[in-house]
Amino acid sequence: MAVYNTIIAEYLYALILLLGGIGIFSFVLNIRGIEVDTCRHTIRNYMKFLWLRIGKWKKINDYKSIYLTQENVVIPTSDSDWPSDTYHYYHIKLVDPLNKNEIVLAEYKNYHIAHKISQKIADATGLEFKDFLKRSIKEWEWHMNREDRNQSDEPEI
Repeated sequence: MAVYNTIIAEYLYALILLLGGIGIFSFVLNIRGIEVDTCRHTIRNYMKFLWLRIGKWKKINDYKSIYLTQENVVIPTSDSDWPSDTYHYYHIKLVDPLNKNEIVLAEYKNYHIAHKISQKIADATGLEFKDFLKRSIKEWEWHMNREDRNQSDEPEI
């Protein structure tokens, strides 16, 4: 009987460690996302824990606008001639300025794609679209040509 209890205790201990490991692994991954229910016109930010999505549903109509904004990330480099690299990202946000709520719907590296998707989302939801960048095609082409010139000046290795 003592051997039987020892075997059960070992299996129970292994099961507890396995379940605890799965829970900790799921917490460390910290998977987050956005879920849209087009039938009920609701949206939520969720956090995934194990196989459950946890988050509060909100009505899309509670939001007032779709914003297109730019975020910049500056990463220092060890090159003295080029002290940092700057990366530009364009965020599409669902915003309610009165209640200070916002949800980042998408992130793009290309302004034109982000603008086109923002406009489609605004048309589909009936919300006002506000482009805080308002880049013209000529300005974008100038910027892209400048980046091409800068990259072509770099020596080939």
